[in-house]
Amino acid sequence: MKELKKHNYDSWVVGGAVRDSLRGKVQSIFQKLFLQVLNMVQSIFSKTIPTGIKHGTVTVMIKNEPVEVTTLRIDGEYSDNRRPNDISFTADIEQDLARRDFTINAMAYNEAEGLVDPFNGQQDLQLGLIRCVGNATERFSEDALRLLRAVRFATVIEGSIENNTLEAIKEHSDNLENISRERIATEMVKTLTANIPSKGIRLLFETNLIKIVLPELVKAKGFNQQNPHHDKTILEHTLSVLDCIDNTVELRLAALLHDIAKIKTFTIDKKGIGHFYGHEKLSSELAEVILKRWCQPNKRIDHVCKIIKGHMRTYGSYKPTKIKKFMTEIGVEYLDDLFKLMVADKIGKKPPYDFTKIYRLKFMCESILANKEPLKIVDLAVNGNDMMQLGLSGKHIGTTLQRLLNKVLADPKSNQKDVLISTVKKWQQG
Repeated sequence: MKELKKHNYDSWVVGGAVRDSLRGKVQSIFQKLFLQVLNMVQSIFSKTIPTGIKHGTVTVMIKNEPVEVTTLRIDGEYSDNRRPNDISFTADIEQDLARRDFTINAMAYNEAEGLVDPFNGQQDLQLGLIRCVGNATERFSEDALRLLRAVRFATVIEGSIENNTLEAIKEHSDNLENISRERIATEMVKTLTANIPSKGIRLLFETNLIKIVLPELVKAKGFNQQNPHHDKTILEHTLSVLDCIDNTVELRLAALLHDIAKIKTFTIDKKGIGHFYGHEKLSSELAEVILKRWCQPNKRIDHVCKIIKGHMRTYGSYKPTKIKKFMTEIGVEYLDDLFKLMVADKIGKKPPYDFTKIYRLKFMCESILANKEPLKIVDLAVNGNDMMQLGLSGKHIGTTLQRLLNKVLADPKSNQKDVLISTVKKWQQG
């Protein structure tokens, strides 16, 4: 900003950067920078990227950090609930702020003028109020993603949505269908990683956006589980788990979706008690469908689905072989998160809480890892080449290595090359 001023260009930090700095989140203060005149920026700064010249935007690299620089502008008509048909440039900061979605995002700052806040965004931020700039219907008609952004911001600042804005969201909720899955997913992840994510889910229900964002969860509201271990509906149990689990994207997604298919497995026994046999497997499968719809990375999908599938695991007997197979099925790298989901799931049920089985299983897994006991075929003291030297070929190599692994899982001390080769020879002799 100082460099631009040297060349007689006024500039402001705007939008989310101002909002976050007023909330004490100063790390984002330089994420966005708006200025009046753009065409000289590329000559002023040595490292620039023409990220959106058509819309008056370039990215300036300062100490290897990208700073988005764009001209003040006025948006034209919107015809697709997503983006303006055209834009025009302006020299008036307040005209630029007038096109923004919510008052808390319609503030600007520079050293000369201080805070520019024509729509009382600072006051709404202090009140924890999400209010549209100007006419709410117009704002949501311009970009339907704002419907979901209102929910996200209300969740993040732990506030509420102003009545007119709330009613407009309800009225135009169907317009969210016009928004790409990627954009919806981005907002959902940000909502789920707020301090109290259940607030966002409740707002999705209140605004009717849930039927577009996550229709699989709709029937969970008010669903009586009719089970002595539960004192909450499926939805309220889910929200309890969501709020008490650690704040990572994977854990929050797992908490939200861990019982997503529970209703599909509901049965009632002769005593009138409800059961959900196999719901963890079905929930894992449905979670995969949802996460793919939300365009999540494959690694994240694998992570979330595996801990959902394993979250009901309990053992009457803790035989080492069985525990090791469990560890390889879940994935050693996901075990910590699985146990966190198990604990949160337990807290979401009817008290008193007994974590004995969870902690015993966790202790056994940690002991196996500490002893560096073999868990997978690659941990064996022999490999495919050794099997070929013994005359094996094709699928027989894989099946033999699996048999050896089963032997080693039961007896870790047998994981020695000579012992394993001798074992295969005995098998070959019949």
